[in-house]
Amino acid sequence: MCSAVEHDQLHLTLFVAILIDILKNAGIAQVVATALVYFRRFYFRVDWAACDPLLAITTCLYLSAKVEETGIIPVYSIITQAQYVCNNEMDLIFQNAFNFTVNDVVESEFYILEELGCYLIIFHPYRPLTHYCHGLDDKQLLTTAWFILNDSYRTDLCLQYPPYMIALAALYLACIMKEKQLSPKMVEWFAELNVNPEELIEIATPILALYETWETFSSDKQAVRDALSRIPKPERAAAAAAAAAPSTSSPALLSNSYPQQGQK
Repeated sequence: MCSAVEHDQLHLTLFVAILIDILKNAGIAQVVATALVYFRRFYFRVDWAACDPLLAITTCLYLSAKVEETGIIPVYSIITQAQYVCNNEMDLIFQNAFNFTVNDVVESEFYILEELGCYLIIFHPYRPLTHYCHGLDDKQLLTTAWFILNDSYRTDLCLQYPPYMIALAALYLACIMKEKQLSPKMVEWFAELNVNPEELIEIATPILALYETWETFSSDKQAVRDALSRIPKPERAAAAAAAAAPSTSSPALLSNSYPQQGQK
């Protein structure tokens, strides 16, 4: 039987996958990556019941688009895409669960900014990976490692390790996938960097675990739906009272019944 923590990890992986689906064909990968980091950091500080994850994902995406200066994505456009993903591609799980408005996203933006301490500058591992691969002259290795970095955002690695170490772990894992073991050339290359191989394996382990569980995850939608039904839902009852008087508290979608977790 899975523990509560393991269930939370399952849910988080699902919601991150939804966010990736929302912009998978939009060609703005860095916006998605930054939004994923915001999302991870936000739920590192607050309880799941503090804010509906679907709303949090949408808001993080909207905030990321502004920070990355790729051009502001209209809120209504993000909401429309999120509704399509939830109500069509994943309708068995959510069953028209996405019913948030522009005002919900705008209110949630201030709340997420507060929890993030307005610290919005994100350093990603893509640039270090490109730098490391520059002298290797192996485009296939770079491509595989790049895909691994994309998948790493479905784990908590971005909260645990510096970007350059995640990049090296992705490169290490790509080498293993390509040749089943490190070639003498790559053994020497990693040795020259003075990197502890055990730490690279430690970083790669959650990614391998993700690949193992993801094979059955998407096909078991009913089980996911049952698990989601056990998450405490934020209360919207406070919305009317909040609208009647000015308040600096959390958005209406935030539950007053569940206290936030302490910052770690």
